[in-house]
Amino acid sequence: MKVTGYQLREAIKMKHSEVAILNSQYEETLYAFDGDKKKLPHELIYEISKLEAEIALLQTAQSWYNVNVKIHFNGREMLLENAVKLVGGISRCGAMWRIAAEGTKRDRYTSYAESRVRKKDEEVAQLTVDKEFALSGVKQAAKEGSALRGLISSANNNSIEIEFIDEKLLS
Repeated sequence: MKVTGYQLREAIKMKHSEVAILNSQYEETLYAFDGDKKKLPHELIYEISKLEAEIALLQTAQSWYNVNVKIHFNGREMLLENAVKLVGGISRCGAMWRIAAEGTKRDRYTSYAESRVRKKDEEVAQLTVDKEFALSGVKQAAKEGSALRGLISSANNNSIEIEFIDEKLLS
């Protein structure tokens, strides 16, 4: 069957939601009054196990999709799988640059007057990164992250054949 990355992702999310709902009902199945019409614990566990197997198959298909779809980023071709893993690192680096660009914030336990006092006889650590340089790092990480997320989004629209997936699994 031909599927897109979005179809796989949404099907996985839906199955996870179904599992969460069933998991929340489990404790209720452990006790029943005479005449109650409830699922038995083993029936609920069977349904959960079936969904978990479907999630595993969908995740396998998603991995297969991600290693069979390619994008071009920063002048080189890479697998979608690599791009998905790379975007998180770019975002984390951007956050680190943001900390450097913003500078240290005054400790809330330090009075305003104490934060403004100079002590000539004490050595004070100096910034190792110029704030303008750090800001350029923030901008570069944001630019790369945005570009990569856009490429990932476009790549997830590609429809490719995955033989071991059927339409029933996506609903």
